[in-house]
Amino acid sequence: MKILRAIGLGLLIVTLQFLVPRIFSGIENTLLVFFDTLQLALGKSQSVMQASPLSIPTNSVVNQ
Repeated sequence: MKILRAIGLGLLIVTLQFLVPRIFSGIENTLLVFFDTLQLALGKSQSVMQASPLSIPTNSVVNQ
């Protein structure tokens, strides 16, 4: 039965050797897309805030 454990461990190592680079590549691509989208959203919100400042009316009290 020890030989089956050794074969199983060998198969696990070979499988991980092929899968781990793909997993890290997928994580890397996901993070790149996330941060690119975040950068785009922050840039757009900053340009919108600079383009149209909030105007608070000062004479909003009605005289009675």
